[in-house]
Amino acid sequence: MLRITSQQMKALDDQGAARLDVHMVQTIGDALPDLLRDQPPDRRRQQLAAWVDKGCERAVDMGFEEEDDLAAFVTLQLAHTLMSAKDQEKLREWAGDLLQRQGCSGRVRMALVQSTLARLAPTQPLADRLHGILGRVRAAYA
Repeated sequence: MLRITSQQMKALDDQGAARLDVHMVQTIGDALPDLLRDQPPDRRRQQLAAWVDKGCERAVDMGFEEEDDLAAFVTLQLAHTLMSAKDQEKLREWAGDLLQRQGCSGRVRMALVQSTLARLAPTQPLADRLHGILGRVRAAYA
């Protein structure tokens, strides 16, 4: 019978987490190509990794648990930084209350945000763009 010590299990968990982090950084970087476009690739990856770590911590604190929801949340957060003040206000109007809604899982809250963006997409170019970005990010975890 094979026995795995708790130390070996922690090492496996750490390796798995590192792979997931690399995947999330790559996925979000691909979804938001304008983010840090002027930086050299190594610097861009380092900065994205730091933002992803910080964003994931915030997402977990807000009750998001599934990896695709974490990636979607961080993507929205970073996309928000690229927007004009007017577009930032629109995103807060469309998604702010939904993301902070009490009594719902992170999965439900992110689904509500995506549903809202999908409903608005035909008449709101920003919602259409964000809905497409979130769709690509979530598809990377399917």
